[in-house]
Amino acid sequence: MAQKRAVIVGTAASWKKAPWDDPNTTIAGLNDGYALGMPRADEWYELHPLDQMWFSPPGAKQIDGRQIPKGHFVRPHGHLEWLKAQAAQIPVWLQKEPPADWPVNAARLPIEQI
Repeated sequence: MAQKRAVIVGTAASWKKAPWDDPNTTIAGLNDGYALGMPRADEWYELHPLDQMWFSPPGAKQIDGRQIPKGHFVRPHGHLEWLKAQAAQIPVWLQKEPPADWPVNAARLPIEQI
């Protein structure tokens, strides 16, 4: 029996080298890496505080860094909605407890156990 392995896929150019078609590999995506067109994810990690995100305007190709409030993390327009939709299908790990209306697959990453 093949042993299951896990691959954490970030946004560096090497993301393309992940074993996307290997059913014995768990693919874990993070942050807004889906914007690159990743073909699959078996779980997702968004470990930045949801309340400290700044969302780029729809269709924005460039962002003026002066628009971003200090201490905020830039994410694409619709990011929270995308995460919530993923949590209906796969585990989505967050830094804090998810909002009450999110699917059960969204949960706080138990960092103390790690």
